[in-house]
Amino acid sequence: MDQVLTDYAAKLQIDRKLLQTRKMYERLEKGSKYEQWIEDYEAIDSFRTSLPSVEVFDWREAERRGKHLASFSVDLYTLIRQAHQFRFKEGKGGLPGRMVVYGGWEKPRYTYFNQPFSSADCGFIKTTRDYPDLLLFREGHITTASHIMVKPKPHIFVVLPKEFQEFTDWRMAIFPCGEYVMAFNGDALLLLEIWRREQERQLT
Repeated sequence: MDQVLTDYAAKLQIDRKLLQTRKMYERLEKGSKYEQWIEDYEAIDSFRTSLPSVEVFDWREAERRGKHLASFSVDLYTLIRQAHQFRFKEGKGGLPGRMVVYGGWEKPRYTYFNQPFSSADCGFIKTTRDYPDLLLFREGHITTASHIMVKPKPHIFVVLPKEFQEFTDWRMAIFPCGEYVMAFNGDALLLLEIWRREQERQLT
């Protein structure tokens, strides 16, 4: 399998990336704290890993189309920005809890993090395991979904200067954080690669 992967990387001309990845795993096995994020990413890795999704029950949809069509999954970015009102409701009788949305969905509201970062934090993969107080705000308020990037499972993220947002588009979930922007999971890995290529371009 290892040889198949090596041959496949050669065909895609990403031999160097594969070598870098293998070295990262070697450092992880030796206990390097700088590669601990890999374990957190593997724990949440799936086909769509940009942001976690939560199960919601939409009361307005229940009134319109019936309760059987009112339960669905929504990613955190959409929930916290566009749900009119929502709160977490504990499950009963062994059923898992879920977010209950009241008043339907509306135009996006301003959401952001207020974690103090500096330029020294830019361009590195981080994990929310090391930032247990990282909370997502919605127009100045903490919501019942503000902690989801930290609990129940940690997620990886990158921090970049605010002006770097010009390299992103609507398909990426980007969060403001003071003079910086943050991206999580799959978006974090993509944005970090763009960042590194831009840094290399400026040096040439």
